[in-house]
Amino acid sequence: MGGVTSTWVRPPLTWYARAMRVAGAGAAGAAVGAVVAVIWHAGWAAGNAECRTPPGTAAGFCIPAGTVAEAALGSFAVICVGVLAAFALLRLHPLRVTIPIGCILTAWVAFCTATGFPGGQGPAPWAAAIAAGAGLAAVALSVDRSRAQVAGMIAIGVILLASLVLPRLIAG
Repeated sequence: MGGVTSTWVRPPLTWYARAMRVAGAGAAGAAVGAVVAVIWHAGWAAGNAECRTPPGTAAGFCIPAGTVAEAALGSFAVICVGVLAAFALLRLHPLRVTIPIGCILTAWVAFCTATGFPGGQGPAPWAAAIAAGAGLAAVALSVDRSRAQVAGMIAIGVILLASLVLPRLIAG
């Protein structure tokens, strides 16, 4: 039995393959974050248009629930499909762990980035792209081995905290 290798055992990745995996996850996260921000802005604009009252009529109370639900579901779908596709293509195993973590992290940073800017219009596309890109790059780093894994876990914590604090500092 000496020379038999299992197809399940993979050799360790080279440093440049690791770097490309992290860069690919960051690029995918940036794209997902920017698309989510665009969806939120479109939902905000549609909700405002839906609640406008014609001139000469009494202004009533309006909540654009349908528009908000459409924007939320669209954002959810983009996040889920984007993270699933990116992590499957990049082979960030175990997918049963990395995909839910990537989705939750992306939704978290998009929401926190959105609430940090005034007006409630959703996150600025550049801010959501940076936050989601950094978050998914940190997830990709955290599935590596040894020190890179520890650095990835620390980076996830820093990104979660930064998504809460930095937008408020920039806006304020």
